[in-house]
Amino acid sequence: MGNHDSAAGQEVSKALDLSGQVTEEKLTQISSALLKFEKEQNPVDLEAEKKKLLSKLEPKFENLQKAISAKDLEATREAYKKMNSTWTTNESVVRDNSTAHYGKVETAISFLRSAIETEPTNFDMIQSSFDDLKTAIDNFVKGEKVQEAAGNLTLKDGIKLLEEALSLFQSGDDKKAAAKMKEFITIWPTIEGDVSVNNPSLYTKVESQTPVIMVKGSEEKYQKQLESLISELSQIDTTTSYHFFDAMLILLREGVEALLIVMALITTLKASKMKKGLKWVYAGAASGALASAVIAALLQFLFPAVASGSNREIIEGAVGIFAVAMMILVGIWLHSKASIEKWNDFMESQMKAVTATGSFLSMFALSFLAVFREGAETILFYAGILPRITMTDFLLGIGLAVLVLVLLAFIMSKASGLLKPHSIFFWLTWLIYALAFKMLGVSIHALQLTNILPTHLINGFVTVDWMGIYPSLEVVISQALFILLVVYVSFKNQKSEQQHG
Repeated sequence: MGNHDSAAGQEVSKALDLSGQVTEEKLTQISSALLKFEKEQNPVDLEAEKKKLLSKLEPKFENLQKAISAKDLEATREAYKKMNSTWTTNESVVRDNSTAHYGKVETAISFLRSAIETEPTNFDMIQSSFDDLKTAIDNFVKGEKVQEAAGNLTLKDGIKLLEEALSLFQSGDDKKAAAKMKEFITIWPTIEGDVSVNNPSLYTKVESQTPVIMVKGSEEKYQKQLESLISELSQIDTTTSYHFFDAMLILLREGVEALLIVMALITTLKASKMKKGLKWVYAGAASGALASAVIAALLQFLFPAVASGSNREIIEGAVGIFAVAMMILVGIWLHSKASIEKWNDFMESQMKAVTATGSFLSMFALSFLAVFREGAETILFYAGILPRITMTDFLLGIGLAVLVLVLLAFIMSKASGLLKPHSIFFWLTWLIYALAFKMLGVSIHALQLTNILPTHLINGFVTVDWMGIYPSLEVVISQALFILLVVYVSFKNQKSEQQHG
């Protein structure tokens, strides 16, 4: 048992005695006191942990340095990936002991990645960014003092930096402008919260565009991008609290997509007269909702760093890619039942079959993934707005969103009853394909933002968030291959129907 009479223990007691309305500031005070108490009662051999960190990173640093010195871009990218993976696995010793050092390292890694992916390649810039990263690690190991980021920074401070950078770019002072952009990227983690909750698509644009603007801001195209970011960020009002409408929109934004997939599965089973499979879909959706709540709670309260934006995007991206694979399989199955002849053949085979457990398992998996992917993110978003919304507005918003989703489900269910089975399969096929197309783009983009996948930007290509279209080769090629697969399946089924006829 810990000594509650110690200095840190008394600080915890004092923090817990706070009365009045629970605010973000009070919760932060309690959290800080608990962390100090835990460190006091369970001291870690920090020097040993530092040596362990160095032993893991140094071989990766050596390989990266060799690749940079050889000016081999592909080898540099590969060495960077391995180094970043090693850092991610071992970063806790820095994060848990010094948020200031951790911020410096994370920022240096972000700039290094930006330098590697910027075209045309500038190896001097890559080397400079790599040197900054090594310095950040070295400062932590040596115990050098690093200035903490100001705790009272706001989104307005960030916008001011962007405005100064734009003015400098337009006047031709690219060096000072890049320094302002670098300063913005450095403080972004402390001011991103309001943007991620109010406008997730803008949050994504800021993270993907600012590193490129930093090095290409002298070009008119990127100055226009910067002007657009400033304009959109300025429209977010961070001085007001959240209301029931905000809570409702969060659940609707994440819930409609999951509802479409689950209702498509339910409609499919009803049209197939395979109602015994409905329990698998319901169980999958319920399990997804429960797993979302459990995982989100664990991430938020036990592993707060894992629940942060970048790691949340890794989880969302990975689950999304797997869900796309499941959606393709279901879409192909639906496509094969979209003609009257194929439908009659299918029904005849189903009459002979005793069970179809394998198909039901795939239905369970897709239902689970559809809800889980959106559910965990929804709960984490709610955790971000709770300190600034009344409980009445919060519950009212959730209640209204649930009501809208139930109404949508009812309308979809009734509408499906007016269509013949093979017609239902035809429309559901293209609904599933459309959702898979979007989810594929969103998932790959999320993994790019977290450095899991490389990013090769396509100049002049459009960004269409609601369709999952983003200006990178990786997203475009993946979605093009997906379209080719859909065309191939459609052609194959059409040919089969002609032969059947």
